[in-house]
Amino acid sequence: MKRRVRVVVLWWLISAVIPGCSNAREHALLDQFFAASRLRDLTALRNVSNVVFEPREQGTVLSFEIKSVEEVSAGSKVVRVDAQVRRPDGQTAREMLLVTISGRMITGVAVVPSTPRS
Repeated sequence: MKRRVRVVVLWWLISAVIPGCSNAREHALLDQFFAASRLRDLTALRNVSNVVFEPREQGTVLSFEIKSVEEVSAGSKVVRVDAQVRRPDGQTAREMLLVTISGRMITGVAVVPSTPRS
């Protein structure tokens, strides 16, 4: 009986942990990218990206959350990111970013235009 309880508890733990880790690879890559972009560390960026989230033009990402990951082709994904961004003028704002990942490299970042509220 104790063995059965242990197995059930183990499966429950595994099922609870795995969904949280599903975007771990993308999160780690984005974390490196935003940290290197914040410092404009082109040497570090070269290892993870061929684009820069330019701090003087686009601002710096303070925090982010992955909202979705969509496979667009073999080895290529578009990651939808909800980010807290400090803009070059010093204001902070939430921005939705679309980040393209090909293999293990970030190949594109686009800001989704916000829709005006009426």
